[in-house]
Amino acid sequence: MVLTIFRQWEKDWLGVLRAIEDLVNFHVSYTPGISHPISRCALNSALYGQLSSTQDDSVLDALMFDESFNLSRTYFSVLQTLRLASNMVDDAMQDWAYLRQEWDAVVVSSEMFSQEDLDAAAHNWDTATSLLEVRVQRVQARIARKSEDVKSLRDGV
Repeated sequence: MVLTIFRQWEKDWLGVLRAIEDLVNFHVSYTPGISHPISRCALNSALYGQLSSTQDDSVLDALMFDESFNLSRTYFSVLQTLRLASNMVDDAMQDWAYLRQEWDAVVVSSEMFSQEDLDAAAHNWDTATSLLEVRVQRVQARIARKSEDVKSLRDGV
């Protein structure tokens, strides 16, 4: 049951990060007085010269010149959200460690279970902890990559 919860936890965090990616990748533009999204495809086309020069200039100008600070505000908000997400992911590991300490303090010291049962429970705790650590590392790596992507976009503004 715990392992199923860990799997869902990771899936939900990756869903949050996908939503953030959608925000940054598909709404990274502004035109003074007009709010319109530039798709990743249009952005890539502009960067690789596949649009007409007028379209290239308008797309690149929208990405490079942030006179209203809409992009800067978006990038700041996304970076802060990613920082908070990273802290929350770390908190999950700390909460799990605390739960283990409480288990040891209450159950192990109660002498209600045989040593064999306690050893089996300790093995299960260790296994679950290892699996959670792997999931935390994957989510944190994704957060770090997305943070770097957003910083790169922000630095270009």
